[in-house]
Amino acid sequence: MASSCVLLSFIALICVSNALEMFEGTYGSGRDEHYRFGFEVGTKYQAWIKEKYQTMGATGLLADLRAYRETEDGTRTYETMLYVHNKTFPMYIAELEGIAVGSGVDFKDVFVWNIRESFDTVADPWTASKEKIRTPDQCSDYVLHPYEAHNEDGDRINEGKMYFVNATIGNTSFVGYTYPGDLVTGAFGFNSYHIGFTLNYVAPYAVDEHGLGRGFISRDLLTATSLQDAIERCTTRYPHATGHNFQLMDFSTGRIVNIESAPFLTFNIREILPNQPFFHANAYLNLTVKQDYDASSRHRLDRIHQLPKPTSPKDLLTDLGDQEDKVQPIFHDEKSLKAGDQSGVWTLTTMLFNVEEKTAKMYQGNPREENVIMTFTDL
Repeated sequence: MASSCVLLSFIALICVSNALEMFEGTYGSGRDEHYRFGFEVGTKYQAWIKEKYQTMGATGLLADLRAYRETEDGTRTYETMLYVHNKTFPMYIAELEGIAVGSGVDFKDVFVWNIRESFDTVADPWTASKEKIRTPDQCSDYVLHPYEAHNEDGDRINEGKMYFVNATIGNTSFVGYTYPGDLVTGAFGFNSYHIGFTLNYVAPYAVDEHGLGRGFISRDLLTATSLQDAIERCTTRYPHATGHNFQLMDFSTGRIVNIESAPFLTFNIREILPNQPFFHANAYLNLTVKQDYDASSRHRLDRIHQLPKPTSPKDLLTDLGDQEDKVQPIFHDEKSLKAGDQSGVWTLTTMLFNVEEKTAKMYQGNPREENVIMTFTDL
């Protein structure tokens, strides 16, 4: 497969398959520049964004969010959450406005989609007896310091339509793997201050209408200037509307930190030390909160406990590619679907970071096959 190399604005070198999509741009720091950034992203990926919103709006979660938004309670919730987000993150609201105009999608749809977990939890609160899963469990991380391996799982509608954003806005440069129509990034990213992160969905029952959506907080993480700054952005600086799991990486010091966050400034911080393998799916492990602990996360954790503890990066990739559990495997693809996979998600890619060597590799297909399609150096 043909490939090319791109020198990022903050030194890191990307060698990438020409089949992968990348957006590049440089912008100033004002609101107009953030809007221009969003507009240019929305314009470039207009077809993908429109298709996704049309599909999700016809039969998916977006249709439910729209219906709730049109009710009296939904209108109040929408206005409250828009006010809260615009007050705290006006630049990111400007980016969404730009995405909406550039792609030709209604801003109301773009905004509620970017706060979908929190907006939906207000609309349809979790209870211990609820069986319906509104957002399928997504993503797995397996850490063996200095390595951090991540499966990026999502709706299959995103297959072949994900893109990297390589941008400089003001004094900060960053790279993020991005879902069409979303803020950068709901997957993983890193910046010119040598801070990187991966993300996992979690589902606390609680919701704070005056808190911030996880996509806005992960967008803000791309501006973190140090590991401590990143930790504060995930924990004490902003209230979360629902919650999130973060794997923070400091490529300048070689540290990896796992954070679990929940509403009302509830959080847990755990540093990942050498020789202590740590697996995280889509359930709180260190933080005691009422949550939806889905079958997918239970199965993945059970399977990891059945496997030998990893001692090498190859072991991490082997385990993230495991499909022995036919109903709820760790890795999701056509093979797992034919075998009976009931998770409802698709593994879009796998990443392997090395915080000591300051590198990352991106894999296409099952990571057991070690098909590297992108490398990053000097992170």
